[in-house]
Amino acid sequence: MQANPTNIAPWYRQGWFWFIVSIPMASVCLGTTMLIVAFTNPDTLVKDDYYRDGKAINQVIARNLHAETLQLSADINIDELTGEVLVQLNSLEDQYPKTLQLSFLSPTLEKEDQTLTLQQISPDRFIGQLESKFTGRRYIHLETISAQESHKPSEDGWLIEAHHHVQAGEDFHIGYYKP
Repeated sequence: MQANPTNIAPWYRQGWFWFIVSIPMASVCLGTTMLIVAFTNPDTLVKDDYYRDGKAINQVIARNLHAETLQLSADINIDELTGEVLVQLNSLEDQYPKTLQLSFLSPTLEKEDQTLTLQQISPDRFIGQLESKFTGRRYIHLETISAQESHKPSEDGWLIEAHHHVQAGEDFHIGYYKP
């Protein structure tokens, strides 16, 4: 008896071959794509000089405590049309510096951060101008500026930190809250 010879299709027509080969091919393609994305979009949340920032944490804590001691708070209003920022300070202290620094920091994108220099317009009111309009969650820092080095935080001043979901035209309060 003679066995029937079966016609076997060539290798490139075999379904199992392509199934098994497609898994490593897909892994190589996805891995290459992930590498390209990682190198073209670096993580901006990582600080380059984290050691220096870690050493400065004691100064930040001291400035926060100084703000609490003064029972310092601020009511912030952002004009929806002009981007003008008006800050009304409240505290036990009667004298305020001539300029303050107000920072709106994005939790995820460094390029969306904005830092304003606020000028005093009355004893407890300050005004500044936003570079561009924004909405969303922001970390907010209101602090004194050292007189000798403009735009550098003062080591002996105060700092109010908060986080808030900022809406255009909305007033919000940061700092000391009387129970």
